[in-house]
Amino acid sequence: MTRMMTIDQFREDAAGTFWTIRFRKRNPKTKKPDGAIRTMQGRFGVTKHLMGGTLKYDPRAKNLLCCYDAAGNPDDRENSTVGYKMINLDGLIDLHFRGSYWEWNNTTKLFVEIKA
Repeated sequence: MTRMMTIDQFREDAAGTFWTIRFRKRNPKTKKPDGAIRTMQGRFGVTKHLMGGTLKYDPRAKNLLCCYDAAGNPDDRENSTVGYKMINLDGLIDLHFRGSYWEWNNTTKLFVEIKA
């Protein structure tokens, strides 16, 4: 039986653990995926580097997922920084989490586990 997982289930299950996700970056002007693929090693629940205050917008309303990028962009180390980043949910590709690989199904809006 194939296991499936929603974004909210992923957030709950991944709290405090590291995971790797691939997604297409969003063009800041058009708000649509621009084709550049980004690999991120992230974590939910990090509060160490918070500066206070709240976001001026709701990430869910913009179809974004807020997380802590623990490694920066491995494809561009010179211009990359660790810190809080947003993941474009419209451009999700796949996820490696707790030893399993999950592929994003954009039609059902679910991660589907891929058996190795």
